[in-house]
Amino acid sequence: MFKERTGLVLALLALPILADRAAAVEYRTLNFLIDAPSTEVARQVGEAAERYRKDLSRKWLGKEMPTWDKPCPLRVTVNLGGSGGATSFVFDNGQVLERRMHIEGTLDRLLASVLPHEVTHTVFAFHFCHPVPRWADEGGAVLCEDQRERGRHEGLIHRIVRDGRMIPLRRLLELSQYPSDVMALYVEGYSLTQFLVGKRDRKVFLAFVKEGSEGDWDTALKTHYGYDKVEDLETAWLAHLRQLERARADARTRLSSRHARPLLCALRERPPVPVQPPENLPD
Repeated sequence: MFKERTGLVLALLALPILADRAAAVEYRTLNFLIDAPSTEVARQVGEAAERYRKDLSRKWLGKEMPTWDKPCPLRVTVNLGGSGGATSFVFDNGQVLERRMHIEGTLDRLLASVLPHEVTHTVFAFHFCHPVPRWADEGGAVLCEDQRERGRHEGLIHRIVRDGRMIPLRRLLELSQYPSDVMALYVEGYSLTQFLVGKRDRKVFLAFVKEGSEGDWDTALKTHYGYDKVEDLETAWLAHLRQLERARADARTRLSSRHARPLLCALRERPPVPVQPPENLPD
């Protein structure tokens, strides 16, 4: 059900779906209360949020989360700038008392990337019932974004390694707040999460994060992945990244060769231009 709300709304002429932008609207789904600049945007975001909530909780937890006792406020800002989001929680005595979400950007990026990222935070909050280590929270959320965003992070990790911006793994695991180099945390968190989920599965990953964050990371690693200590995981992970970088370089070389070969063949096979003898020249 939509509820009209008066207020100033930014008119985005490049987005025809915002034709009814004279007033913001609220749209209620089973678990979300969407505040958006148009009925159509609110409907699309609301339906996608419920779909991601169901699919991602099944993927991570093996089951759907129960219906929340009150809907999560979800504010949507559609613009032509960069896309991003933020989700906050209030925890108390092993429960999530409150959740609140805001997403901002172009509608296509909100639906394909930002929204699944933020909904993943709600799945982790439900599972852990306390603040999640930053690297795992953001790493797991990026893992649920579309291939375009995941590919961007996969490229950035090699740049961060080359530039000496890597956060040492033991420090990364212990971070409860965002560091000054926030992008390094996001990229490393995603890369490490992808590595660990690839070695086992999501269920084992969550068990490792839970045991490590509530106790000792070395013990949790030994239990779930067989590494004796954090530094052993770091060595294996960095070796994996070097292998990926070599594979990317080889792929670029092969691609360049395939593009260059037809041109070289064309140059070789071009028939010679016959030289015409001069005619009718004066004596």
